[in-house]
Amino acid sequence: MALNRRVATEVPKSDKETTLVYDNLPVGENEGRLVYVADLGLQSREFKGEFKGNFQQIALGIEIPGHVIKDEEGNEFPRLLWTKPFYIYDKMGEKGKEYEYYSVFDPSAKPETVPDWETQLGKPVNVFVEHTQGKGENSEKTYDNIKSRSRLPEK
Repeated sequence: MALNRRVATEVPKSDKETTLVYDNLPVGENEGRLVYVADLGLQSREFKGEFKGNFQQIALGIEIPGHVIKDEEGNEFPRLLWTKPFYIYDKMGEKGKEYEYYSVFDPSAKPETVPDWETQLGKPVNVFVEHTQGKGENSEKTYDNIKSRSRLPEK
């Protein structure tokens, strides 16, 4: 089943806050695999202060095997990193972010086609992790962010 390119619905807010405990990943290259393609719905797009329309965005969830996070009850979960959200359109453009991200998982991808993200789930990817210091009330925290990603041969 391909990604359903549609109008987004409102997401209900959760009142429950969960504290997660984890160690920061090492800076540099880390092996991962694509486990989620999150549909973020329609997002307003502006360029130089001018409204260009509402366009659909997605983000990719990449699991880092061998690293876990724990909740306050001691339950362990796989360590996930999320890419920055990017816009998708009816087809991938050669200069678009979707093509850049998709071709990491499918090097035979061609511009002006509709990608099938579901077939890419589980595929390996090499992510370059950088640490970013939090701001404001989170200034004591250090976050792991994906600086770049590259193709990893399937094993």
